[in-house]
Amino acid sequence: MIPTSTEDATRGVYCDSRITTRWTLYPGDHLLTDQQAKDDVVKWLGDRFAGRPEPGNCPLS
Repeated sequence: MIPTSTEDATRGVYCDSRITTRWTLYPGDHLLTDQQAKDDVVKWLGDRFAGRPEPGNCPLS
């Protein structure tokens, strides 16, 4: 398990470095998250294979 504070810090470094980042938090533990995230992951992969750019969701600064 990764503490949310560590995830937030990692996202902050990525966003500050202008690395295109898509970050989504799902409630629950790792096994519950797999089920919650699967549709988002499949869509994300489909978009990449289709050549659609990832706009990311870093906060505006």
